[in-house]
Amino acid sequence: MLSAFFIGLNLIDFIPSFTAREVPKTQNNIKLALFNVQTHNKNYDKVLLEIEQNSPDIILLQEVDDLWLFEIRSLKEKYPYSIEHERFDNFGVALYSKIPLKDAVIEYWTDYEVPVVKATILAKEKNILFYGIHTLPPISPEYYYARNKMFQLINEIILDKNSNIIRIFYFIVKRSYN
Repeated sequence: MLSAFFIGLNLIDFIPSFTAREVPKTQNNIKLALFNVQTHNKNYDKVLLEIEQNSPDIILLQEVDDLWLFEIRSLKEKYPYSIEHERFDNFGVALYSKIPLKDAVIEYWTDYEVPVVKATILAKEKNILFYGIHTLPPISPEYYYARNKMFQLINEIILDKNSNIIRIFYFIVKRSYN
């Protein structure tokens, strides 16, 4: 009984972090969306509907293959700035933006050549360095060390750069569209 009381107390602090909060709109806000679409998933319309309803300024899609990129090609009408890299192995990535991008490239990290999106977002007041990273899952010792190497690389970039950096990792947001 006593442990249930303490769990309840912890939930009071914990639950609000899972509720949607409206962020006040200002000139400086950039609305970002991250979708891990899961390559085998074929619910393209659900992802497109979610994007239409929320109208983010920048979208990072992970686990896209050539079929996904074909099915969501309409995004380019509202998101004229983009970079895409399809892969069949759950590591394809695509970045779409309403805000101009500069120097958008796909970098390949680790011996597994995991694609990472790197771009500069040309925001009104500041240029923002953007990294979209989908790490390897730590399902083997080799993947574990490669994943940690990716974390080390992004940490070095953050410490080395004297700029605004957005880094989006796969594990920040996960929503299923199956």
